Amino acid sequence: MRTILLTLFAVLGLMLSQSIYAQPKTVTGYVTDAGTNETLPGVTVIIKNTTTGTSTDVNGFYSISASAGQVLLFSSLGYDDQEVTISASNRIDVKLVAGVEQIDEVVIVGYGSQRRTNLTGAVSTIDVSTALEGRPITDVGRALQGTTPGLIITTTSGAIGQSPNIKIRGLVGTISGNTGSPLILVDNVEVPDLSYVNPNDIETISVLKDASTTAIYGARAAFGAVLITTKAGNKDGKIKVSYSNNFSWATPTDVPIHSRADLNLQYSYDQRNALNTTPTWEFGQVGYYYNPDVIAKVKDWIDTYGDGSTLGREVIEGRDFEYRASGGAYFYRPWDIYNVYYKDWTPQQNQNLSINGGTEKTQYSLSASYLNQKGVLKLFDDFYSRL
Repeated sequence: MRTILLTLFAVLGLMLSQSIYAQPKTVTGYVTDAGTNETLPGVTVIIKNTTTGTSTDVNGFYSISASAGQVLLFSSLGYDDQEVTISASNRIDVKLVAGVEQIDEVVIVGYGSQRRTNLTGAVSTIDVSTALEGRPITDVGRALQGTTPGLIITTTSGAIGQSPNIKIRGLVGTISGNTGSPLILVDNVEVPDLSYVNPNDIETISVLKDASTTAIYGARAAFGAVLITTKAGNKDGKIKVSYSNNFSWATPTDVPIHSRADLNLQYSYDQRNALNTTPTWEFGQVGYYYNPDVIAKVKDWIDTYGDGSTLGREVIEGRDFEYRASGGAYFYRPWDIYNVYYKDWTPQQNQNLSINGGTEKTQYSLSASYLNQKGVLKLFDDFYSRL
């Protein structure tokens, strides 16, 4: 009888201890950055395999009702997830380690940032460190050439400082067949073109390609959108000053080699006569005339003076040209247009200064940039500067 009673009390005690062990309790604690020890607001705290959860406040503090033995899952964008099993203690402090995410895992969209796996629209992210940093570029547009499928960057002019044309998924839009340019937003503010943006200030670039973009921005984004976010201040309370510069020189890598002027004239003369039913002795255009005698004099001029580099820029009648009796002129002196109009080397400098810092509640980022680029033309004010 005594043995039966002892066994009964043991079973009741075990059941009572398990009941007490399974009772919910309030678990509290702080979540901080493992590297800086700064508290982390907005960290998601959930009980694993349940829908019960909470998040940390502005001071990184959380409070949740859970039972011993359950597992708390801590997660935050930019940090590795961490799991902690609840023990007898009611206090659990957690340090999250910053995670290294792939550049295309987090995408900037019109209403915030999302993981790529949660998106249904066509969105591409551009690796800023590869496309922009450390390159002697003058504007963002040209730096984006070839960086993402469907983004077409074309340059219609060789003038420096001119913004290139940007098209997304072809040159013709689906609305009325008209051409159009994508919407360009910098921190949700529209800019006319990318030449206004300092490449050194850019943090992320996302390209929205399909029709779902109009659901966010309306008809203005019917041809897609380019979303740019700039760098923000840090939260560690330290002031960070950064300076970078880039000096580069440009030169033509390959230019066409022209035939001798007399051979070029002879070819033109023979070709035009071959197209005529009756041979013509003399041809002319815009006041300049040539015939077999002129071609022979051009050959004599080249044989005598070569490229004419020792004669200067002055043109002398009788030596370099003669007036035509019935109007116009005969020119004998050829010119090397590349030597006359183009420079061999052109310099470019780009300097950037930035100051950023802040605290948990306030961040700031200030930057200044100076760009000076010389063009290749000798005869005009061929330069571009941006401050």
